[in-house]
Amino acid sequence: MLAGVEAGNPFAIAQLEKSPKLEWPYHYHAFGDLSTERQIGMSVGPIPYSAVRAMAVEDNLSRAEAATFHYVIRALDNHFLSKQAKRAEQQAAKSSR
Repeated sequence: MLAGVEAGNPFAIAQLEKSPKLEWPYHYHAFGDLSTERQIGMSVGPIPYSAVRAMAVEDNLSRAEAATFHYVIRALDNHFLSKQAKRAEQQAAKSSR
């Protein structure tokens, strides 16, 4: 879509203007705060949906902002959990040698 915006495509420009704005520092710090809500047992669990929703409500996010917020937090969380799983596999491989 950005290529279309750069080329002056009016449809692409209109879509970009309608898209929710990402407030990176807000989302990044919220992810850090929400990470304290994880269930921890034998491994690290995902951030509960209820915690993400509660923060969106507490911060008075609109429905569109809350949807974007949830999407960004879930994407960050999935990436974090993937990295944690890889680390655990590497540790297990080292321990079994």
